[in-house]
Amino acid sequence: YVAGLALLSFGAFALSAACVFLGLLLIGVGTGGIKPCVSSFGADQLKYVKSPTGEISPAPSSSSSSMRLYFSAFYFAINVG
Repeated sequence: YVAGLALLSFGAFALSAACVFLGLLLIGVGTGGIKPCVSSFGADQLKYVKSPTGEISPAPSSSSSSMRLYFSAFYFAINVG
């Protein structure tokens, strides 16, 4: 993703159409590889809780409401931009 942005910027200053299109291709591949996984990675953080003693255990059954809140906030943020 970042390499695509760098190549796109270089192509804009060097007036190279090949660099611009290759930069856009790299941005598309980088974005497509990351974005589908973001919501899953965030939801995985809600499956386990850490106790004050440092032990990690499965979250209680009330985590469905926190999961619903997470996805509502996540998709609200995506749609707002």
